[in-house]
Amino acid sequence: MNIAPQDTTVFRLIVTGGGTGGHTYPALTAIRTLQARLAASGRTLDVLWIGTAEGLEARVTSAEGIPFTTVATGKIRRHANPLKMVSPANVRDMARVPLGVAQARSAISAFRPDVVLATGGYVAVPAGLAARMCRVPLVLHEQTVRLGLANRKLAGSAARIAVSSESTLPLLPESVRSAAVVTGNPVRPEVLTGHPDKAVTALGLHSFDRRLPTVYVTGGAQGSQQINDVVGGELPWLLEHANVVHQCGPAHVAA
Repeated sequence: MNIAPQDTTVFRLIVTGGGTGGHTYPALTAIRTLQARLAASGRTLDVLWIGTAEGLEARVTSAEGIPFTTVATGKIRRHANPLKMVSPANVRDMARVPLGVAQARSAISAFRPDVVLATGGYVAVPAGLAARMCRVPLVLHEQTVRLGLANRKLAGSAARIAVSSESTLPLLPESVRSAAVVTGNPVRPEVLTGHPDKAVTALGLHSFDRRLPTVYVTGGAQGSQQINDVVGGELPWLLEHANVVHQCGPAHVAA
């Protein structure tokens, strides 16, 4: 059977990753940046995002008009006691991974990407494994100093591992260090070119004092509970010295 060659003016990319903003927004920034760079050379980007229906990535792709498909995946609930990790919930979720790999393999075979980019999160595992099966180059991006669980599982299959910090390099397994490159963490341009006056209005910062510095507090996994607790405890002192904008997940807004 003859397979028609792909159009070289089109770069085909599958993105996988999500669950939280830490995995989702770097991937979105990578898509936007690649689109702009390809356009400058007269090429276009054809992209497909593989995620979960429940993750943040589903809402972001819908808002951005990015084609999106879902696969089954499983979440590992970690515990200090390894025996407690063999829980019914973990066993049930891990049993979903082979189905997710099959679904991702089907999507990759149909889409025929040039590269698969994985930014972490549980959904990246089946898509990353499927990329290896389909012999498609896999590029990982890690937003934190230490590789997350999904990226650790996929590191041995990656053609490149993009990391955000030089300090990550010695922490990588020696067998994959040659594939690592320090790229930094993709940042959306609007984060660096924002307008304070618009933010004051949009966020309802009625007590905003322009004479004070502004501290923005955020954390991973929809807002780290530990960070939330520390900031809450020091908030009276902080408000005497700075404007504080504290972002947290919906489960912790009341706290």
